[in-house]
Parts: sequence; structure tokens; C-alpha cells
Amino acid sequence: DLRLFALEVLALQLSTSTAPHALNELGQRCVVCLHERLPELALCWVRRGADDEGAVIAARGRVWSELGKGAWNFGSALLRRACDEGGLTRPIAGARDCEDDPLLRLLADHGFCALRLIPWGRPGSSEGVLAAADRDPNGAGLLAAEPFLDIVRRLATSLAEIVDDLVRLSQASEKLQGGLTSAIEELTHTHTRLIEKAREVRTLHDVAE
Repeated sequence: DLRLFALEVLALQLSTSTAPHALNELGQRCVVCLHERLPELALCWVRRGADDEGAVIAARGRVWSELGKGAWNFGSALLRRACDEGGLTRPIAGARDCEDDPLLRLLADHGFCALRLIPWGRPGSSEGVLAAADRDPNGAGLLAAEPFLDIVRRLATSLAEIVDDLVRLSQASEKLQGGLTSAIEELTHTHTRLIEKAREVRTLHDVAE
């Protein structure tokens, strides 16, 4: 099932034009495919923005829609630790224990017992986290999900590197095309001036004769 899962989430059409959206599509596929296998988990695919604010790309579970602005701030202690450590499982004992973080507090209010955060991507470029919340006090759902989450992390990180390379290639191609266009315009201008000079020389020669 792990191999089939990987094939399902990687059914992407990747090119220089679609590259910027490939990670969003991958996130949507991952959430759908994970939810089909583990419907008891609340899942959320978040992409990090330039201002450290995360944008929710795909989610399963109503709890995520109740999060306020700043809940997915990658500068927060929770997300920063998850990214630094390559992943984090955070038990949620209760609302009082989670007062310092709005994400944990909301999950506790909705009866969730644990949160798993899986960072993906290339730090400083295309990156984000996959969040999985479990209501089972024994963490059975997260335990069953772990092999799938590891595949997601690996695939998303590899895809992020490919996407970044494709974007750079596209930018380099546009720059080269722009340079060629300028060179052609300059050559055309020079050719025109040479023709004009040749006409002037011929005119002077005719007058001299």
C-alpha cells in the first residue's frame, strides 16, 4: 500500500510552467490519499510564505477552519522546533497546558490528544509542514500514519528541490531570451546605420563626380 500511495500522490504533470503550483497539487493529493487510509486523523498541508506566515493549501477536519491569523506562523516556537528537529510529535494534555500556542489550544478544545508536524521542502525556499492531529490517547492513528508521513516528507522535499531548479531554469531562460532580443535589436540598429552611411558615401561620391 505504501508503494501505491507514493504513485498516487506523485501523479503530477511537471513542467517549467506548472512548477510553482506542483507542491500545492502534491499537498492536496497527499491529504486526500492519507484521509482515505486514515480518516480518523485531522490533516493539514501548510506552505510557508515569504513573511513566515503559513498558507493552508489543503485540509481534512473542520478544526483547521477555526484557526485564526498567525496560528501557522513559522516563527512560533512550535513550528520552529518542528523544522529544526526534522519533525515533532506534541502530546496535548489539555487546554491549560497549551495556553501559549493557539494551534495547540484549539486542538485541545476539540478533544485531540496529539499533534504530529512533518516539515518538508528546502529551508529558505519552497517549504512547509504537514500536520496530523489524533484524538486517540494512545496515538494509534499517528502510529499507523508514520510510514506514510515519512514518504510524504521525502517526496515533498525532493519535489521542492526539483521545483526550485525548474523555476531557476525558467528565469535563466527568460533572461537569456531577453539578452538575445536586445542583441538582435542592437544588430538591426547597427545594420540600419551602416546602410544609411553607405548611402551617404554613395551620394558624396556622385556629387564629387
